[in-house]
Amino acid sequence: MNSYPADLYLLTKPDIPWEYDPLRENPDDRWDIFAIYKQELAILGVPFSTISGSKKNRLSKSISIIDKFLLTS
Repeated sequence: MNSYPADLYLLTKPDIPWEYDPLRENPDDRWDIFAIYKQELAILGVPFSTISGSKKNRLSKSISIIDKFLLTS
């Protein structure tokens, strides 16, 4: 990780079907990768929220979390 971490991280659960794109990782180990990312964020002590559910719910929850973060920053 660089020396300028983000102010907030959104960690998405792999609870929707995997779709290929050039940035996505292995479709077979999604829960293992999620656990590693979650552990690393906790170790770094950076603020993060976990996002899950349908694409529509993810978007709504993400916007809500970001809005709340911006209001308290």
